[in-house]
Amino acid sequence: KSLEEEQAALRGNAIGRFESFIGNYPDDPVYTPDAMFRLSELYFERSYLAYLDDQDSYEERIDGWTPDSEEPEPPEPEFHYEPTIAMMQRLVTEYPGYRLVDGARYLLGYCLGEQGEDERAKDVYERLVAEAPNSRFTAEVWTRIGEYYFNTSDLERAAAAYNKVLGHYDSPFYDKALYKLAWT
Repeated sequence: KSLEEEQAALRGNAIGRFESFIGNYPDDPVYTPDAMFRLSELYFERSYLAYLDDQDSYEERIDGWTPDSEEPEPPEPEFHYEPTIAMMQRLVTEYPGYRLVDGARYLLGYCLGEQGEDERAKDVYERLVAEAPNSRFTAEVWTRIGEYYFNTSDLERAAAAYNKVLGHYDSPFYDKALYKLAWT
């Protein structure tokens, strides 16, 4: 517990320093995009850990709640990745040639999807594979695109997306894409 508290304090300190750097150097072509990328990752970590804390609290509340009680059912926690989304969106917009732009687009799409903004996530993912077809995220992103279309009953597009994963035999998403393609 004390290590987690120390880590949170160090993360908060790092966030402050990166925010200060970006405020002082908002458009340095070399260092600002790296600072933005790392700041986004720190925001993501902070938000994810807050979600896990909220989930623990929710589980305690739901264990003590009964449908017969006069209290409404406790709401499930939600992800809040707004700071990560805002910073990654700024990064991909202001620095489209950044060397890690595929990772920025991946995290942007992932956070949007976790917050239930599936169509926006799909759009980000489609841009990622269009601009960086050989990215290390390609197989996963095509799988996620396939899931979007599968869930919206656009089976032709789902199948096309899953087919894009089949050339990536070494990917952990290969089996899922193959299974979902057969199901589609």
